[in-house]
Amino acid sequence: MREQRTIGNRWADLIRAGYEALGRGDIEPLTSLLHDAAEWRGVPSGWRRRRAVCHGREEIRSALRALVAKGDLQGPGNWHLQDVVQSESLAAVSFSWRTPAQTTIDHAHVLRVSGDSVVEIQSYSRPKRALTIVKNQGRSSGLAEPGERIRRF
Repeated sequence: MREQRTIGNRWADLIRAGYEALGRGDIEPLTSLLHDAAEWRGVPSGWRRRRAVCHGREEIRSALRALVAKGDLQGPGNWHLQDVVQSESLAAVSFSWRTPAQTTIDHAHVLRVSGDSVVEIQSYSRPKRALTIVKNQGRSSGLAEPGERIRRF
């Protein structure tokens, strides 16, 4: 039987607090959770379906600063944290924001925690897809381990 490890309530609470702060325009609580060599992969876009990738905490910090400076993420009416779901070493964070043009964007991140930091962030334009990834622990088979529990916070 495989030993089951979970990121635990502490990590789920830290991740939630980091994303709540991001919604207020403060990137530091989230970036403080990142490993120095963390990687953030964006949603594929364009006709070639290329994916933007940030390598390392500082590059991720710069990208988040640019998002905040753009103004889409700030303000209580603009940003809404919908859910944080965890299973073993993964957490899915779903959120939405309203653009200046009053369009609502639904989005999600899947974060992989290893040791004492977040080592990977993957962006998804469909929050349900991110939840499925977490339920399946990143496996493409679509089948969760027997007895595996999903925790909502």
